[in-house]
Amino acid sequence: MKDGSGLLTFELGRSGDELEIHCDRRGLAELIRILSELAQSKGRAHDHLMTPAWGGGELSEELQGETDRLLHKVTVRVWDKAAAGRDLERAKRRRHLKSAVS
Repeated sequence: MKDGSGLLTFELGRSGDELEIHCDRRGLAELIRILSELAQSKGRAHDHLMTPAWGGGELSEELQGETDRLLHKVTVRVWDKAAAGRDLERAKRRRHLKSAVS
């Protein structure tokens, strides 16, 4: 984390199919704070958590799992039902248009 005061990493396991979240109490409290703020937001919202190497300070850079791969950026997105439905319909139309052109 930015000031070295806590631990919060998101890491992919060796197979790439597992996400591990490593944290100490301070890092966990920060993650809860970020998620709580997103939960209180109206409509669609998102937040980027990044390591210092990627211009952030929300995530730590010290790999915790021996065989894991550190994620330098995690984006948390919140969708309201109406917006999610509209976005799904747009995506379906784009896929249909692409397949019609091919």
